Amino acid sequence: MKPLLAAQCAQFTAPPQMLDVVVVSDEAFVVVRAEGEQVLIELWRLDDTRQSLWCADSVENPLIAVSPEGDQMVLALGCVMHLFLLSTGAHIRSWGTALAGAEMCRLRWSSDDRLFSLATDHVVRMWSPSDGVCLAAWPMRPGQDFCDDGALATEAQAVHTEHEVLGGRWIGRLIRAETGATVHEVSHDLSCGSLEFSQVVIRPNTLALAAMFLLTDGRQRWSELHLWERGEHVFLGEYFRAGEAEGQMPISTIQFVGPDLLHYCGWGEQGVWDVAARVDRLSVWRGRFSRNGLMLGADGLLNDLTTGQRLQLGRSPAAQSGISPSGGLVVLSQGERLVGWRLHR
Repeated sequence: MKPLLAAQCAQFTAPPQMLDVVVVSDEAFVVVRAEGEQVLIELWRLDDTRQSLWCADSVENPLIAVSPEGDQMVLALGCVMHLFLLSTGAHIRSWGTALAGAEMCRLRWSSDDRLFSLATDHVVRMWSPSDGVCLAAWPMRPGQDFCDDGALATEAQAVHTEHEVLGGRWIGRLIRAETGATVHEVSHDLSCGSLEFSQVVIRPNTLALAAMFLLTDGRQRWSELHLWERGEHVFLGEYFRAGEAEGQMPISTIQFVGPDLLHYCGWGEQGVWDVAARVDRLSVWRGRFSRNGLMLGADGLLNDLTTGQRLQLGRSPAAQSGISPSGGLVVLSQGERLVGWRLHR
């Protein structure tokens, strides 16, 4: 097992009224800061060069997503998106429509030319960032997940999940958004309890499905985690919480962090399943993830979710923190300084 190592590589004076820092590569990060009534978005590099990317009227929730190749970045302000080339900071194009009262709440860049957005109008949209065209759109339903079907070697069409209970069996389906056709279906017998809630998510790059069930037998409530891949059903784990208050669940949400790490969160249990190794690793819930399985907590604690190693960076707490998609750079706000850390393992 290789140790997780970190070394300081840069320090910067933090700007006043800094709202967020997003690490977009192993060499650069984006600073979001306020200046009067405006929000300024700037690209800062480790060599101390800085570049203005965008200036906007105050927005509630600017979101940033970096392409899988790490060469492009999308900035969402409201429901309008802006594409930048990270090597130069050049603005390539803008697209989308400003919707009254609507804000962007999720961006997912699944492949080089497929970007999914979810706004507070509860509509999922699949975009082609290379030309700003909306390729598919559909209303979001509770517990639904979405992706493109690039893993099936097609032309990367949109797919999403649906699930229901029929005759005591839970059925999860992967649906093609354009036609409504079923791509894949799995099922599970719920004879051990009555289903209160379920969520199903797509395993990236495989289109396998994982699901969480909240069950009750009238005396207690518990959560179960399940995985279906290559025609095999794998029971991952069962989680109980004694004496929970109304609305508290042992597990309430699940998400994949990369293709092999299934992260779960609830009132009683929090952790990460390493699906490939079939190992359950406890972790801290709130934080930012890299694609190679590192999680940076708000307190500057770095967790290697594939090995369970932990490493404290700087001093706690950090007002803002970010980790690059590849997991090679962390930037922490420490008082009046922004501190960069190189990561090695």
